[in-house]
Amino acid sequence: MAATLPVPCFVISPRSAARRVTLDAMNGVRELWRRVPRTVVRFASVGIVNTAIDVALFWVLTAPLGMVAANFLSTSAGMTFSFLANGRHTFDASRVTPRQAVLFLLTNAATMWLLQPLLMVMTTHVLATPLVIAKVVALGGSVVANFLLYRYVVWPRETATVSPLPTRSSVDPTNAPVTSPANLSAARSAG
Repeated sequence: MAATLPVPCFVISPRSAARRVTLDAMNGVRELWRRVPRTVVRFASVGIVNTAIDVALFWVLTAPLGMVAANFLSTSAGMTFSFLANGRHTFDASRVTPRQAVLFLLTNAATMWLLQPLLMVMTTHVLATPLVIAKVVALGGSVVANFLLYRYVVWPRETATVSPLPTRSSVDPTNAPVTSPANLSAARSAG
């Protein structure tokens, strides 16, 4: 008679172990997702759709119009979508204005025609990397620069205006909200 080993009352099958690993990975992704600001997620999603519009139109229009005209139309359509979607969806502008359109075009011109070539030259000549790597670095730099310029130049958050005149609570300590020990003691002595 062969000896039998005691069987534990819990058994982890390969299937349940894979399920546990998958759940742990999903929880990690969820936690990472919570830490990414909503604006960055929206900016990335607009960028993905913008790129899809550009590539799809370029693919469809190249045969009938030629490469240059197809590229002009596809990038123009992508940029128009990007302007409207980033303004309204990503940066929550109540409306898009001609001023924002000009700033958007200037921002894109600066990042595509100045920053990208500068980063490519620096990367290829200073760091001696292949051109493909330099282009990826330049694209990454322009994405970061575009996000920052869109956020702080094209669609800056409105800041609250500061009143030059003192308010009643700043003049009369008994009317101040009770939020600090000084205000609390002033409120007790007044009452």
